[in-house]
Amino acid sequence: SQSVINKIDVRSEIKPKIPTNISNSSANQGETKSAIKNSLPLTDKIEIESDQKETNAPEDCFIVIFIPSMAKSANLRQEMRTRWLNTSIWKKEIEGIEPVYLNFKLMFVVGKQRDKEYSAELLEEVSANTDMFLTDIEESKKTLKDKLLWALRESVKLYNFTYFVKV
Repeated sequence: SQSVINKIDVRSEIKPKIPTNISNSSANQGETKSAIKNSLPLTDKIEIESDQKETNAPEDCFIVIFIPSMAKSANLRQEMRTRWLNTSIWKKEIEGIEPVYLNFKLMFVVGKQRDKEYSAELLEEVSANTDMFLTDIEESKKTLKDKLLWALRESVKLYNFTYFVKV
């Protein structure tokens, strides 16, 4: 498969528009704070890498389920695959539901740890499962939003879906 590198503008660039007439009335203070808050320049850009093949036609599915994950969580991912996300064990619960509504895709998105390469075990898991996605986004609580935006962008390229769910 071909590796694709994209630059994502996670925030739009906005020129500051700070009001010139600022009085001390409480009504104007609220407007001023809102105007300043909404006009700060936001220019964060991140670089992402996708090992997914680029295709012309996205695959149809009803729901894309985004599950942020960490490299060390292989056991948890496998547990989710075999129990929670395995529709073959839901026979009673899904009886009478049209198959189109049971067509979902998983996206376990794993970022990089600072100054570390992906482990051989993780790369083996990625090659064995179609639900694994690796990014160059560094793992931290602060970058969860970046992983979410990355997953949403990739899911739009890969799938023709009705719902996108973050777990």
